[in-house]
Amino acid sequence: SGSVDIDEFIDALESLGLHSVDSGLPGLGGVPRSVVEELFSRFDSDGSGSIEYEEFVNKIAMEPNANPF
Repeated sequence: SGSVDIDEFIDALESLGLHSVDSGLPGLGGVPRSVVEELFSRFDSDGSGSIEYEEFVNKIAMEPNANPF
């Protein structure tokens, strides 16, 4: 669909081994869901509840020394 919602975002993080506290999955877990939701909201710059491809690219492609958060 060209966008990712919060559940898909969490699934992507989990596939990288970064799990939320309540996931029960092995890996680097221990990240509170509130932290994951805050990270998601920083990528979701228009507040639509999903991260569009353009939002993701714009955040990732910022100046190397710029703080994207």
